[in-house]
This record gives sequence, structure tokens and C-alpha cells, in this order.
Amino acid sequence: MKGLVLDLWKHLLALVYPNFCLLCEETLDYSNDKALCPHCESAHPHLREDLCELCGKPLADPFDSRCFDCGKRPHFYEEGRSIWVYEGLVKQSIYDYKYKKRKEYGLLFAKELIRYYNETIRWEVDMVLPIPLHKHRLRERGFNQTELMVKHFAKSFDLQMGGKKVLWRNKPTEPQKTLSDKGRWDNMQDAFFASKAHVEGKTILLIDDIYTTGSTMDACAKVLKIQGAKAVYCLSIAIGRGM
Repeated sequence: MKGLVLDLWKHLLALVYPNFCLLCEETLDYSNDKALCPHCESAHPHLREDLCELCGKPLADPFDSRCFDCGKRPHFYEEGRSIWVYEGLVKQSIYDYKYKKRKEYGLLFAKELIRYYNETIRWEVDMVLPIPLHKHRLRERGFNQTELMVKHFAKSFDLQMGGKKVLWRNKPTEPQKTLSDKGRWDNMQDAFFASKAHVEGKTILLIDDIYTTGSTMDACAKVLKIQGAKAVYCLSIAIGRGM
């Protein structure tokens, strides 16, 4: 049944959305499940090996099991993974998606999330949640870029998608990119709330666009665990390099 739902969803998306390479915008065939042309796929392969066992950052030393950040403090989530390193054309595409309102990128990023999840990850989850934006940031940006991706992702796997009644941001926060590592963690404290009725006993997948130190994912995972979530996993488009 899930396979049929996935095939129907892919066919519908192909009819509604243009199909082009996420990174260079070369036109792609509609039957292509990938969001990258062969050249960009070769130049930007998915992260699969020599990764931090917790957050999924690529490690400078393949004999290490954890990156520097994960060695400093524990996480509230079980495991995290990302598709690419946050640099080059990947970084530019995320910027254009978020700040130039390239909403059509939502489907393209979702296609790569779906492909990566299918090929690399074996988590069994009950619900998928986007990292929420505060209402002020949502009004300023006009849309939640992560929520748009998660809608496509959840439908493709026939998964329950939680919304603002499940996990929400109740405190306006500073942009994480402007802060130090400690500042990022402090900035996220008490920023999120979760509904016990919706998450208790469930295994939850959190999705975001960028993972840097993990402060945002951890803050969300913490409140989900407090409200009784059984386990929390994290998936993002791009991640910083580990040390």
C-alpha cells in the first residue's frame, strides 16, 4: 500500500512542479526521482561514510567515532543524519530557498531527503515534525521552508505529520548564525513547547534545513522527551564539518 501511495504521489508532483537540478537548474527528465543532474550528483555525493555516530557530521579523522561537538556534551536525540555538507552550491541553494522565496525548491529538497532516507537510514518512526518558526519570523519570511519539505516527505512515506499543535516555538530567538556555540544553546532554551497528548510514546523524526551545533534539534528533542516521546531522530539537508 505504501509503495502505491508513493508512486501516485510522485506522479502528481511531476505533473504540478517543474523538474530541474536543485544546484545548477539544468532541466531534468520527469521520471527522475533525483533532484540533481548527473554532474552535480557526482560533485555533491550524499554523506554516507566516516560520519560522527551521533550527529552525522563528516569526520576529519575516520578513526574517530564522534565529532568535537558531540564529544563535549550529550544529545537529547538518538541519532542524526544530513544529506550534504553545508558549503558551496548546497549552501547557496538553501539560502535562495529561505530568503529568495524559491518555494519550488521545497519539492526538490524533499526528493533528496526521500532518496537519502530510503537508501541510507533504517529508522522506524511514528511521526515527522518540521522545526517550527516563531510567528514573527513566519510573518517576516512568508512561509516555513522546513514545513514545506516535510509535507512532501511525510506524504511520500505515508507518515503522520505533526503541526503547530504538536511542537511549537513560543519565544522569538536570535538567528543562530550570528551566535557563538554557547550563545546558540542559550538562545534555544525554553523556546519550544510540545503536546504530551500528541507525542507520548511515539518515535519522532525531526527535520530541519541546517544542522550546525545541534542546539535547535536538541532543544526540540528535549521538550519532546519531557512530554513522553519514546525516541527522537534528526534529519537535515546540510550539516557543518566535524573536527
